[in-house]
Amino acid sequence: MPKVNLKKFVQQYSSKKVFYDRSFQRRSVWNNKDWNSFANSLVRGWATNPIIVLNVENCREHCHKIGDVSSEEYYNDVLSNGYKYISLDGQNRSINIEKFIQNNITITGKLKNEDDEIVNVSNVFFKDCPQRLKDKFLTGTQIQVVEFSEVTKSDAGKIFKAINDGKPLNAQEKRNSYPSPISDFVRKCSNEFRPLTSKILKKEKIDRMLDDEIIAKTLMLLIREYNDPDINKFQNPKNLGLASADVDSFYNLGNDYYTMLDPSCPYIQEELVRAKGIIKYVSHILLQQEEFANQVPLRDYWGVVLLAEHLYDEGYEVHKPVDFMKSFIELERELTVDSESAYSAARQEKMENNEDPNSVSKEIYYFRLATLPHQSFARNTRKEMLLKAFKQFSKKSFGIRKKLFQQDLVFNQAA
Repeated sequence: MPKVNLKKFVQQYSSKKVFYDRSFQRRSVWNNKDWNSFANSLVRGWATNPIIVLNVENCREHCHKIGDVSSEEYYNDVLSNGYKYISLDGQNRSINIEKFIQNNITITGKLKNEDDEIVNVSNVFFKDCPQRLKDKFLTGTQIQVVEFSEVTKSDAGKIFKAINDGKPLNAQEKRNSYPSPISDFVRKCSNEFRPLTSKILKKEKIDRMLDDEIIAKTLMLLIREYNDPDINKFQNPKNLGLASADVDSFYNLGNDYYTMLDPSCPYIQEELVRAKGIIKYVSHILLQQEEFANQVPLRDYWGVVLLAEHLYDEGYEVHKPVDFMKSFIELERELTVDSESAYSAARQEKMENNEDPNSVSKEIYYFRLATLPHQSFARNTRKEMLLKAFKQFSKKSFGIRKKLFQQDLVFNQAA
């Protein structure tokens, strides 16, 4: 396992040469404390975990030899963008080492210099460090680098998961590495709709890719049809749950297809265009509403998605999102209060008849259904109740108007 000093490491494995494919990465979430702790371990020789990369040219040649066309195309794309390596493990370490050596971040701590003396520094750039501490970083500190040379695109995802088997990756961080074109589509939607997901999720959840997960779940509910009759039987959104295993299945549908443009790929482009259009519709509402100054509750997010799908397909546009959300919250409040009253009345009737009030199930009442978006029965029943109540409100109060709706979203793999 070769070791290189940091001077050579920054030259050979700089961010201009290493591609950080989001398929094989967690999000870069290190803070100053993380970096300072790692730097201290680095100069003391305690940072023993290797940086792991793929050698792109060697992997491309390997895929050419074995006839893996989609993997060869993937590596060709990476090479055409000027990269020599793909990172599989060590993103935070690599990026922060480079930033420090290039004077883009500072360091704080009691660090060992090239003479084995302890030097106390506080918020200091590399250029301002004592010379012998600079020497320690540049030539007196080594880091291990492992290069893989015979790896397909699919194998790269498996290696990433194997590397992280002992680490607390969550379900979505694992899905991110799936060799499925939906992984890339979800990531791109997540980037585009980051203002929306930031309105419904806290930063620490976004750092762990739960924004990707909520985009994936929303797509699952909005995609009506797939390019395979057998898939349509179990992926029908009316019968679909949104448990972790269900999301895994959604990703696995496209395993080993390199692109959405593959004629046998199960995901239909027009369905993805429609789903993305509805998410854009929801984003327009939630980013301009004034009912919630900070975060929009997930219950209301899913309610807006259910209503927005109906309005989008019926050709309505929301020209007054503030009015829309105000009326939506009023509608939700009425449905919730009425259902709570009905539930209480049903329990009271049981007691008056000397029957067990606990035999009255909450599961058929709106106030309970609205909290269970991951269950198909609850979600479908809520949608029916929501739409029925919506029709009693004036379109004007919701700030919507009929329009010859043009799908202005063009499906583009690069978008």
